[in-house]
Amino acid sequence: MKERSNEGAHGAGDPLRCFFDSVDSTALEEDDLEVPRKSPSSKVGGPSPRLINRFPTPSTDPGRKRSVVITVSEDAWVLSTPVGIASYLRCLVTKEDHVKMNEVDALCLFNEAQQALNRASVLHLETFLRYRDELSQLKAEVKELAEKREMYKLLNEQREGEVKNLRAELDTAKKEHAALVEQVNIFEVSDDGLCMVTNGQNSQVHQKLDRIDQLRAEMDEVKAMAEEWKSKIDRLASEKETAREQLASTEVQLRAVREKEEPRSQKIEDLQSQLGSAVAERDTLDKDLKIAKPAVEITRAAVAEMVAQYRADAESRREALEEVHARGFDLSAKIKNAKRLKAEAKKLADPEDEEGFEGSGESVDGKDPDDPGDETGSSKDQA
Repeated sequence: MKERSNEGAHGAGDPLRCFFDSVDSTALEEDDLEVPRKSPSSKVGGPSPRLINRFPTPSTDPGRKRSVVITVSEDAWVLSTPVGIASYLRCLVTKEDHVKMNEVDALCLFNEAQQALNRASVLHLETFLRYRDELSQLKAEVKELAEKREMYKLLNEQREGEVKNLRAELDTAKKEHAALVEQVNIFEVSDDGLCMVTNGQNSQVHQKLDRIDQLRAEMDEVKAMAEEWKSKIDRLASEKETAREQLASTEVQLRAVREKEEPRSQKIEDLQSQLGSAVAERDTLDKDLKIAKPAVEITRAAVAEMVAQYRADAESRREALEEVHARGFDLSAKIKNAKRLKAEAKKLADPEDEEGFEGSGESVDGKDPDDPGDETGSSKDQA
């Protein structure tokens, strides 16, 4: 850490330094000025006895000069702003203010200055402690960062070593591969296929060639499997498209069926409502039937009695009509004989009226409306 100079944070123009310089110069300029003191009997309260014992009264000798030495620590630069404001306000003090200030007891001013210094020292201590904590925290962070830096540096060196080793292994493998390519000769041994033969007796070369053949066979198998899976995928894709088309057609058919079923469903709902109303009517009729059944039984008994009475009346009337009918036939024969005799008598009395006789004959043959036989017939019909 870099220590601060005695000039403060603002250098030679530090307001704190200027303030104390002005205080010193003022003390030197006003060394012949007598400082008045307040009497103990004054109305204004004087300083406490502890302060009087701690800070002795100034000398009344006008020829004696007294200089005040104030030690300022290096960290007092934090008070530069308030001290600068105080020095600025001090410049605004007029002569009248100086006269009034001179009338005040010097001991009170000294006490106020001492209190201000105490407050400044407390503030300085708090600031110092806070800055010390921050400094320790920053030192710990710097130490941690340094440790991380060293660790990362070691890891980087390890990775660089591993990379160098891998590069060396890669170069060695390339050289071995080039040597193997130079040693291997591929030529046609028979018509069945190509065989790889080496012109050296190195067993490692044979092993690598066998490994190459094995890998080629596996690669061919993988290719065949890939082709098979590709064909399966194509087939599944075609089946998927077909299924999509079938699904679309099924959806269209289902939509058409739904459109057709809508009126049917409406009819079914109407029929269900009608059935419900019919069931309700049936229930109502059942209730009415149960209620009317006793009345029907009573009415049936009354009707049976009336029918029996009517049958008895009809039987008696039938018997009476049969008697009247038998009597009616006998009277008609007598009437016919009387008419015939009357006609003959009239013919004998007036032979010229033949036509009238014929008409009367017709009337005799026909049924006279005043004939009692007709009345009996009509009465029979009524019966």
